[in-house]
Amino acid sequence: MHHLLTEHSLVFLVALLLCFALLASYTAFRLARNISSSENKSIFRSLTVDRRLAEQIALKASILESAIDGIFMFKSQGWIIEFNPAAQALFGYTRIEALHLTIFDLLFPDHLNGQEASLLYEQLANKSSSLIGKRLEVTAYRADRTSFPAEMIITHFVFRNKTIYTAYIRDLTEIRQSEERIHQLAYFDHLTGLPNRNQFHQQFQAALDCAREREESVGVIFLDIYRFKWINDSFGHHAGDHILQKFAALIATALPAHGFVSRLSGDEFVILLPRGNTESIQELANRIIALLEIPFHMEDGDIYVSTNMGIASYPHDGESPELLLRNADLAMYAAKAQGRNTYQFFQPELQPSYTHRSHLDTYLRDAIR
Repeated sequence: MHHLLTEHSLVFLVALLLCFALLASYTAFRLARNISSSENKSIFRSLTVDRRLAEQIALKASILESAIDGIFMFKSQGWIIEFNPAAQALFGYTRIEALHLTIFDLLFPDHLNGQEASLLYEQLANKSSSLIGKRLEVTAYRADRTSFPAEMIITHFVFRNKTIYTAYIRDLTEIRQSEERIHQLAYFDHLTGLPNRNQFHQQFQAALDCAREREESVGVIFLDIYRFKWINDSFGHHAGDHILQKFAALIATALPAHGFVSRLSGDEFVILLPRGNTESIQELANRIIALLEIPFHMEDGDIYVSTNMGIASYPHDGESPELLLRNADLAMYAAKAQGRNTYQFFQPELQPSYTHRSHLDTYLRDAIR
């Protein structure tokens, strides 16, 4: 009986050990399976992050490559580390060439002078609010050292504890040319290139304001081309335009450095002479007459051109632009009565004849209607 129990005990013990072994194997298998799943998930997540990062890098690179504005990145010391195709076309450098340059080789803000690179470097190093994120007008320099106006915006970010700057550059040449054309149309006569009526009124008012403040005088000379209508009718409008251009150039040549001449309309011109006294005004009038002694060379031969000039002075003959211009115009018509190449200073007694002429002009305009 004892022997039988011993055998049964041994069998039970072996069976129990087998159960423990199977349980341990199963537990180890489950544990290994769980660990493998966790690692797989981690690896999968890592690959996903890497793929997304690669996609972001590729997207940013494509944006940099396809941008129409010039974009380049540089370090705090100014050394360029990236240079997109638009910047290459704008500046004339290849990317490899640009990586050996600094920002100071390419552009320079107009408002900075003397200290140049050091001042700009200091502002960049300090992340100056006067530079970061602001639109700045700059002069940019191409590889051939020709310059062009540009607009620059600088941004910055921190990468691995280092500040990286990005400059966005846009060429303003066409915009500046358009602005210049608009300015020319608004303030200059298209035929003669002289300042037009709009600019004249601005200059006239500014000259009077300055003279009033400094207690100085301003001379006003109103002049036209003697018998210009006859010239137009006899030689044609093309010849008339040519004479207007030559006459305008002649007056501009005769002017002193501080003088100003404008074409008001037709063959009427006006000269402003700041600080002009009687002697200096008379000297200028005589100089113009002397220059007109030389004929204008035309396609069909030489033409002698004459003028008449009327002169008024601030403050003696008026204090407003309108009154001074009217009195100079009146004096010019008085000069016409004396013949060609003459000038006349305004006199108060000329006023009644002006009133009569104004009434006559009004009567004629009403009659035409």
